[in-house]
Amino acid sequence: MEEMWRYVFIAATGGIAALAANKGVAVFNDGLRPLFPEYFSGSINRKALLGSSVAMSFILLISFGVPTFIATSIVLTHTIYLATDMIGLFFSDSPKGAFASLIFGALFGILLLFGMESLRGFSHIFPYNFLYNRDGGEILGLMMTPLLIAFAASPSIAVSKRFGVYKGAITAIVSLFVYILVSGGSALELQSTAAVISMAVGTVFLVYFSFQAQKPEDITTGNTDLVNIFDGNIQRLKKNWLLIALNSAFAGAACAMFLVAPDPTTQGLIAAGEHFNAAMVLILRYAAFLPLLFTTAVTSGVYSVRGAGFQSIAAILIGISFSMPLAPFIAAAVCFLMIPMELRLIAVVAKIMDKNPAIRELSDSFRSSEVLEYALLFGGILAVNAMMDNMGFLLVPLVYLINKSSKRPLFSMTIGPCTALAFGLIMNILVLLRLA
Repeated sequence: MEEMWRYVFIAATGGIAALAANKGVAVFNDGLRPLFPEYFSGSINRKALLGSSVAMSFILLISFGVPTFIATSIVLTHTIYLATDMIGLFFSDSPKGAFASLIFGALFGILLLFGMESLRGFSHIFPYNFLYNRDGGEILGLMMTPLLIAFAASPSIAVSKRFGVYKGAITAIVSLFVYILVSGGSALELQSTAAVISMAVGTVFLVYFSFQAQKPEDITTGNTDLVNIFDGNIQRLKKNWLLIALNSAFAGAACAMFLVAPDPTTQGLIAAGEHFNAAMVLILRYAAFLPLLFTTAVTSGVYSVRGAGFQSIAAILIGISFSMPLAPFIAAAVCFLMIPMELRLIAVVAKIMDKNPAIRELSDSFRSSEVLEYALLFGGILAVNAMMDNMGFLLVPLVYLINKSSKRPLFSMTIGPCTALAFGLIMNILVLLRLA
């Protein structure tokens, strides 16, 4: 029965998300939303908008989502929503196009889950099992291990990049001291909890330095006309609240089942059974990313397909508190009701950001920390080393540096997972040839 609900909710998630993209109501890709005003005004056509979506999303969808699912058996939201962006924009903005988007989005969700589960299942019958060793220990899953702790470094790196090495070092030293003080033991759960607390302390420093660096004149010279200028976009979002709320509901339901994870860090934590810590990490991350989301929503008239992100937090907590099949239905109802409240808050938060530029810049600070990229890179090294002694030290940096010198490089954060998965397949060839 649970397996049936997994397919029902992944189909609903894909179908509604593709419909929202088709109608220009909500998309996943942050870089795509700012292009919609040009499309609405007729400056670019739908074909150009689709082309931009494909260019920004396709490689990331394939190279990032597949390895992380095989390692954790949890779908990364990027994998489904980047695809539904493209599906929705592929069809025309018409009743027929909307219906086709809904159907093909739902089919994609079903095929995605079936295909990934089949791929993970087939790995057990390969000559070389790159998921688990003979003792049942993780192999490919090792690539997610650094993420369980490394996320705590994000605020310190953000402070260093934005306010200088001296303030970054202070933040890092205090955060590390807190981590050492709290961890105390070697259990994964204790270390993950310590990392969450360490990240919270670093975030406090980031917020403090942000407001300290704000000039007095910035408070009075902010773009206080932002809400008035883009009032039409705010009204457009409120007009389409139902479709946005349905997206939020199904995204929450899938998350409450632990079928879908909103980012690789929480994907790794949930796979390790650290559900509460995953929720705490999301609170810190989404609090920092809220200014970026609301700003792009106000200026583009297009919302995030997941809402402000706090739906994921609520869904995870509901998933912990309730069993199947009740959890996804409760999460769907709660996440649906969150959207009307969010849309009411947009104008309020936008005005606050206008008067406090430091708040608007917090999102960029977190985004530029690059912790995810290097954590997955080191994770790739661990996974490859588990397949062949010390090979990770040679292969992963080699692929990473070759990719950097390429004229059309892949996203750097995909190199670790892709290299680990590719080497797992190579190991099977070597075993067949009796070379390993």
